[in-house]
Amino acid sequence: MVAFTQLATPVDITPATKGSFQTVDVTDDVTDASGVMVRVSYSAGTSADDVGLRKQGSTDTDLFDCPNDGGGFYCVGIDSNDQLEVSVNTGAGVPTVELIGYFDENDVVFFTNPPRFPGGTGSYADVDISSDTGADTAIGAIIQITNERGSAADFAVRPKGSVTDHFDTLGSLTGIGAVIIGVNGSEIFEAKRSTSFAGDFVKVMGYVKSGMTFQDDPTDESLTTTGSYQNISLPTGADSGLYRVRGTADDTWGMRPDGASFDLFDNLGTGCEQSAIVVQGNSGVVEGKIDSTSMDFFLWGSVDEDVAGSAASLLLTQQSFRQ
Repeated sequence: MVAFTQLATPVDITPATKGSFQTVDVTDDVTDASGVMVRVSYSAGTSADDVGLRKQGSTDTDLFDCPNDGGGFYCVGIDSNDQLEVSVNTGAGVPTVELIGYFDENDVVFFTNPPRFPGGTGSYADVDISSDTGADTAIGAIIQITNERGSAADFAVRPKGSVTDHFDTLGSLTGIGAVIIGVNGSEIFEAKRSTSFAGDFVKVMGYVKSGMTFQDDPTDESLTTTGSYQNISLPTGADSGLYRVRGTADDTWGMRPDGASFDLFDNLGTGCEQSAIVVQGNSGVVEGKIDSTSMDFFLWGSVDEDVAGSAASLLLTQQSFRQ
Protein backbone atom coordinates (compact mmCIF):
# COMPACT_ATOMS: atom_id res chain seq x y z
CA MET A 1 0.00 0.00 0.00
CA VAL A 2 1.35 3.42 -0.92
CA ALA A 3 1.57 6.22 1.65
CA PHE A 4 -0.80 8.42 -0.31
CA THR A 5 -3.34 7.49 -2.98
CA GLN A 6 -4.85 10.11 -5.24
CA LEU A 7 -8.33 9.55 -6.63
CA ALA A 8 -8.68 9.44 -10.42
CA THR A 9 -11.39 12.12 -10.18
CA PRO A 10 -12.05 14.47 -7.24
CA VAL A 11 -15.27 13.75 -5.32
CA ASP A 12 -17.45 16.63 -4.13
CA ILE A 13 -18.10 16.16 -0.40
CA THR A 14 -19.59 19.59 0.35
CA PRO A 15 -22.33 19.01 2.94
CA ALA A 16 -25.90 20.01 2.05
CA THR A 17 -26.45 21.50 5.51
CA LYS A 18 -24.53 24.72 6.04
CA GLY A 19 -23.35 26.64 9.08
CA SER A 20 -22.35 23.70 11.33
CA PHE A 21 -20.10 20.66 11.26
CA GLN A 22 -21.66 17.77 9.33
CA THR A 23 -20.52 14.15 9.11
CA VAL A 24 -19.11 13.14 5.73
CA ASP A 25 -18.57 9.44 4.95
CA VAL A 26 -15.82 8.61 2.43
CA THR A 27 -15.94 4.81 2.77
CA ASP A 28 -16.58 4.28 -0.93
CA ASP A 29 -13.46 6.24 -1.88
CA VAL A 30 -10.72 5.14 0.57
CA THR A 31 -8.99 1.91 1.63
CA ASP A 32 -7.14 1.38 4.95
CA ALA A 33 -6.89 5.14 5.40
CA SER A 34 -6.01 7.27 8.43
CA GLY A 35 -6.79 10.61 6.83
CA VAL A 36 -7.63 12.44 3.64
CA MET A 37 -6.58 15.38 1.55
CA VAL A 38 -9.37 17.73 0.52
CA ARG A 39 -9.47 20.80 -1.68
CA VAL A 40 -11.45 23.87 -0.63
CA SER A 41 -12.17 26.35 -3.46
CA TYR A 42 -14.29 29.44 -3.88
CA SER A 43 -14.97 31.93 -6.72
CA ALA A 44 -18.24 33.74 -6.05
CA GLY A 45 -17.07 37.37 -5.95
CA THR A 46 -16.71 37.89 -2.20
CA SER A 47 -14.88 36.17 0.61
CA ALA A 48 -16.41 33.01 2.07
CA ASP A 49 -16.14 32.84 5.84
CA ASP A 50 -16.14 29.97 8.28
CA VAL A 51 -14.85 26.84 6.60
CA GLY A 52 -13.96 24.03 8.98
CA LEU A 53 -12.49 20.53 8.68
CA ARG A 54 -11.99 18.02 11.49
CA LYS A 55 -11.82 14.30 12.25
CA GLN A 56 -15.13 12.69 13.22
CA GLY A 57 -15.49 12.94 16.98
CA SER A 58 -13.22 15.94 17.33
CA THR A 59 -14.17 18.96 19.43
CA ASP A 60 -11.89 21.28 17.44
CA THR A 61 -13.84 24.42 16.46
CA ASP A 62 -11.25 26.15 14.24
CA LEU A 63 -12.65 27.89 11.16
CA PHE A 64 -10.87 29.83 8.42
CA ASP A 65 -11.80 32.31 5.68
CA CYS A 66 -11.61 31.39 2.01
CA PRO A 67 -11.22 34.54 -0.13
CA ASN A 68 -12.64 34.99 -3.61
CA ASP A 69 -10.72 33.01 -6.25
CA GLY A 70 -8.88 31.27 -3.45
CA GLY A 71 -8.40 27.56 -3.03
CA GLY A 72 -6.26 25.22 -1.09
CA PHE A 73 -5.53 21.70 0.06
CA TYR A 74 -5.96 20.50 3.63
CA CYS A 75 -5.02 17.30 5.44
CA VAL A 76 -7.44 15.97 8.05
CA GLY A 77 -7.97 12.67 9.84
CA ILE A 78 -10.87 10.24 9.47
CA ASP A 79 -12.15 7.80 12.09
CA SER A 80 -12.40 4.00 11.92
CA ASN A 81 -15.67 4.37 9.98
CA ASP A 82 -13.96 6.54 7.35
CA GLN A 83 -15.76 9.70 8.46
CA LEU A 84 -14.71 13.32 8.86
CA GLU A 85 -16.67 16.48 9.66
CA VAL A 86 -17.01 19.49 7.34
CA SER A 87 -18.54 22.92 7.94
CA VAL A 88 -19.11 25.58 5.26
CA ASN A 89 -20.64 29.04 5.54
CA THR A 90 -24.27 29.93 4.96
CA GLY A 91 -23.73 32.92 2.64
CA ALA A 92 -24.83 33.38 -0.95
CA GLY A 93 -21.67 31.77 -2.19
CA VAL A 94 -20.65 28.43 -0.67
CA PRO A 95 -17.13 26.98 -0.96
CA THR A 96 -16.73 23.60 -2.63
CA VAL A 97 -14.96 20.84 -0.68
CA GLU A 98 -13.55 18.00 -2.78
CA LEU A 99 -11.92 14.73 -1.72
CA ILE A 100 -8.58 14.48 -3.55
CA GLY A 101 -6.95 11.43 -1.97
CA TYR A 102 -6.11 9.56 1.23
CA PHE A 103 -3.19 8.57 3.45
CA ASP A 104 -2.36 4.99 4.36
CA GLU A 105 -2.86 4.12 8.03
CA ASN A 106 0.53 2.36 8.22
CA ASP A 107 2.51 5.48 7.28
CA VAL A 108 0.58 8.50 8.58
CA VAL A 109 -1.31 9.06 11.86
CA PHE A 110 -3.90 11.81 12.49
CA PHE A 111 -5.07 13.10 15.87
CA THR A 112 -8.75 13.37 16.82
CA ASN A 113 -8.08 16.56 18.76
CA PRO A 114 -4.81 18.00 17.43
CA PRO A 115 -2.34 19.33 20.03
CA ARG A 116 -1.53 23.03 19.76
CA PHE A 117 1.66 24.95 20.47
CA PRO A 118 2.52 28.68 20.72
CA GLY A 119 5.95 28.69 19.11
CA GLY A 120 8.42 31.41 20.00
CA THR A 121 7.54 35.11 19.94
CA GLY A 122 10.10 36.90 17.81
CA SER A 123 12.51 33.96 17.88
CA TYR A 124 12.34 30.24 17.20
CA ALA A 125 11.24 27.89 19.97
CA ASP A 126 11.20 24.09 20.04
CA VAL A 127 7.95 22.25 19.37
CA ASP A 128 8.26 18.76 20.84
CA ILE A 129 5.63 16.24 19.72
CA SER A 130 7.25 13.16 21.29
CA SER A 131 4.68 13.00 24.10
CA ASP A 132 1.89 13.01 21.49
CA THR A 133 3.18 10.17 19.29
CA GLY A 134 3.23 7.50 22.00
CA ALA A 135 5.18 4.39 21.02
CA ASP A 136 5.67 5.69 17.48
CA THR A 137 8.64 7.74 16.36
CA ALA A 138 7.64 10.50 13.97
CA ILE A 139 9.89 11.62 11.12
CA GLY A 140 7.60 14.48 10.11
CA ALA A 141 4.70 16.56 11.40
CA ILE A 142 1.55 17.65 9.54
CA ILE A 143 0.76 21.18 10.71
CA GLN A 144 -2.14 23.58 10.28
CA ILE A 145 -1.62 27.27 11.08
CA THR A 146 -4.52 29.64 11.74
CA ASN A 147 -4.33 33.37 12.40
CA GLU A 148 -7.21 34.02 14.81
CA ARG A 149 -6.85 37.80 15.07
CA GLY A 150 -8.33 40.59 12.95
CA SER A 151 -5.12 41.67 11.21
CA ALA A 152 -2.18 40.07 9.45
CA ALA A 153 0.66 38.50 11.43
CA ASP A 154 3.94 36.72 10.66
CA PHE A 155 4.92 33.10 11.22
CA ALA A 156 7.61 30.54 10.40
CA VAL A 157 8.13 26.81 10.94
CA ARG A 158 11.25 24.82 10.15
CA PRO A 159 13.08 21.60 11.08
CA LYS A 160 15.20 21.62 14.22
CA GLY A 161 18.75 22.51 13.17
CA SER A 162 17.69 24.51 10.11
CA VAL A 163 19.31 27.90 9.49
CA THR A 164 16.61 28.97 7.00
CA ASP A 165 14.40 31.84 8.19
CA HIS A 166 11.27 32.15 6.00
CA PHE A 167 9.24 34.52 8.20
CA ASP A 168 6.05 35.13 6.23
CA THR A 169 2.72 36.90 6.56
CA LEU A 170 -0.65 35.26 7.13
CA GLY A 171 -3.83 37.30 6.62
CA SER A 172 -6.37 37.91 9.37
CA LEU A 173 -8.63 34.97 10.26
CA THR A 174 -7.04 32.87 7.55
CA GLY A 175 -5.27 29.54 7.65
CA ILE A 176 -2.61 27.42 6.06
CA GLY A 177 -4.00 23.99 5.48
CA ALA A 178 -1.07 21.60 5.47
CA VAL A 179 2.57 22.15 6.29
CA ILE A 180 4.47 18.86 6.25
CA ILE A 181 7.80 19.42 7.99
CA GLY A 182 10.60 17.16 9.16
CA VAL A 183 11.32 16.55 12.85
CA ASN A 184 14.62 15.46 14.37
CA GLY A 185 15.37 12.25 16.25
CA SER A 186 13.76 13.71 19.38
CA GLU A 187 10.62 14.57 17.37
CA ILE A 188 11.21 18.33 17.55
CA PHE A 189 10.72 21.11 15.01
CA GLU A 190 10.87 24.89 15.48
CA ALA A 191 8.23 27.63 15.19
CA LYS A 192 8.28 31.43 15.40
CA ARG A 193 5.53 34.06 15.37
CA SER A 194 5.28 37.83 15.48
CA THR A 195 4.08 39.51 18.68
CA SER A 196 0.71 40.16 16.99
CA PHE A 197 -0.02 36.46 16.40
CA ALA A 198 -2.76 35.32 18.79
CA GLY A 199 -3.04 32.00 20.58
CA ASP A 200 -1.34 28.65 20.07
CA PHE A 201 -1.06 29.05 16.33
CA VAL A 202 0.71 25.74 15.53
CA LYS A 203 -1.80 22.88 15.36
CA VAL A 204 -0.30 19.44 14.70
CA MET A 205 -2.92 17.54 12.69
CA GLY A 206 -0.85 14.36 12.62
CA TYR A 207 2.55 12.91 11.90
CA VAL A 208 4.48 10.88 9.33
CA LYS A 209 6.06 7.59 10.44
CA SER A 210 7.61 6.44 7.15
CA GLY A 211 7.83 6.97 3.43
CA MET A 212 9.23 10.52 3.30
CA THR A 213 12.69 12.03 3.54
CA PHE A 214 13.11 15.57 4.90
CA GLN A 215 15.85 18.21 4.60
CA ASP A 216 16.90 20.61 7.37
CA ASP A 217 17.39 23.35 4.78
CA PRO A 218 15.83 23.57 1.33
CA THR A 219 17.21 23.34 -2.16
CA ASP A 220 16.35 26.45 -4.21
CA GLU A 221 14.45 25.31 -7.32
CA SER A 222 13.25 28.76 -8.41
CA LEU A 223 12.35 29.32 -12.06
CA THR A 224 13.54 32.05 -14.41
CA THR A 225 10.90 31.65 -17.14
CA THR A 226 7.37 33.01 -16.59
CA GLY A 227 3.99 32.15 -18.10
CA SER A 228 4.52 28.47 -18.94
CA TYR A 229 5.28 25.22 -17.16
CA GLN A 230 8.97 24.39 -16.79
CA ASN A 231 10.64 21.14 -15.73
CA ILE A 232 12.04 20.79 -12.20
CA SER A 233 14.23 17.76 -11.50
CA LEU A 234 13.64 15.60 -8.44
CA PRO A 235 16.45 14.20 -6.30
CA THR A 236 17.82 10.82 -7.34
CA GLY A 237 15.62 8.03 -6.02
CA ALA A 238 12.68 10.33 -5.22
CA ASP A 239 9.22 9.75 -6.60
CA SER A 240 7.81 13.07 -5.40
CA GLY A 241 8.98 16.41 -4.04
CA LEU A 242 7.87 18.41 -1.00
CA TYR A 243 7.99 22.07 -2.01
CA ARG A 244 7.30 25.37 -0.31
CA VAL A 245 6.54 28.39 -2.47
CA ARG A 246 7.20 32.02 -1.50
CA GLY A 247 6.26 35.31 -3.14
CA THR A 248 5.94 38.99 -2.35
CA ALA A 249 3.43 40.65 -4.69
CA ASP A 250 0.21 38.62 -5.05
CA ASP A 251 2.06 36.36 -7.45
CA THR A 252 0.47 33.40 -9.18
CA TRP A 253 1.98 29.95 -9.32
CA GLY A 254 1.27 26.37 -10.31
CA MET A 255 2.81 22.91 -9.92
CA ARG A 256 1.83 19.61 -11.48
CA PRO A 257 3.23 16.21 -12.50
CA ASP A 258 5.26 16.20 -15.69
CA GLY A 259 2.97 15.74 -18.68
CA ALA A 260 -0.26 16.56 -16.81
CA SER A 261 -2.92 18.60 -18.63
CA PHE A 262 -4.60 20.33 -15.67
CA ASP A 263 -3.59 23.84 -14.63
CA LEU A 264 -3.79 24.76 -10.93
CA PHE A 265 -2.61 28.36 -11.16
CA ASP A 266 -3.46 30.17 -7.91
CA ASN A 267 -2.79 33.53 -6.30
CA LEU A 268 -0.20 33.35 -3.52
CA GLY A 269 -0.99 36.51 -1.52
CA THR A 270 1.50 39.26 -0.71
CA GLY A 271 4.28 38.13 1.56
CA CYS A 272 2.80 34.66 2.02
CA GLU A 273 4.19 31.17 1.74
CA GLN A 274 2.51 28.03 0.48
CA SER A 275 3.77 24.81 1.91
CA ALA A 276 3.59 21.03 1.84
CA ILE A 277 3.35 20.58 -1.89
CA VAL A 278 3.91 17.00 -2.96
CA VAL A 279 3.96 16.43 -6.70
CA GLN A 280 4.66 13.09 -8.32
CA GLY A 281 6.99 13.29 -11.28
CA ASN A 282 7.46 11.22 -14.41
CA SER A 283 11.07 10.21 -15.07
CA GLY A 284 12.30 12.26 -12.13
CA VAL A 285 10.67 15.53 -13.26
CA VAL A 286 7.79 17.74 -12.06
CA GLU A 287 6.54 20.98 -13.62
CA GLY A 288 6.20 24.47 -12.17
CA LYS A 289 4.80 27.76 -13.48
CA ILE A 290 5.08 31.35 -12.25
CA ASP A 291 3.86 34.74 -13.42
CA SER A 292 6.76 36.64 -11.84
CA THR A 293 10.37 35.86 -11.00
CA SER A 294 9.73 37.18 -7.49
CA MET A 295 8.26 33.73 -6.86
CA ASP A 296 10.61 31.16 -5.32
CA PHE A 297 10.28 27.37 -5.15
CA PHE A 298 12.11 25.48 -2.40
CA LEU A 299 12.48 21.70 -2.11
CA TRP A 300 12.25 20.63 1.55
CA GLY A 301 12.11 16.87 1.11
CA SER A 302 10.83 14.01 -0.98
CA VAL A 303 8.58 10.98 -1.01
CA ASP A 304 10.61 7.80 -1.31
CA GLU A 305 10.37 6.10 -4.68
CA ASP A 306 9.37 2.70 -3.33
CA VAL A 307 6.59 4.23 -1.17
CA ALA A 308 4.94 6.80 -3.43
CA GLY A 309 4.36 4.04 -5.92
CA SER A 310 2.64 4.02 -9.25
CA ALA A 311 2.46 6.27 -12.27
CA ALA A 312 -0.83 7.76 -11.07
CA SER A 313 -0.47 11.51 -10.60
CA LEU A 314 0.01 12.66 -7.00
CA LEU A 315 -0.57 16.28 -6.11
CA LEU A 316 -0.61 17.50 -2.53
CA THR A 317 -0.60 21.26 -2.22
CA GLN A 318 -1.65 23.90 0.17
CA GLN A 319 -2.86 27.39 -0.44
CA SER A 320 -2.12 30.04 2.17
CA PHE A 321 -5.38 31.99 2.26
CA ARG A 322 -5.10 35.76 2.51
CA GLN A 323 -7.69 38.54 2.37
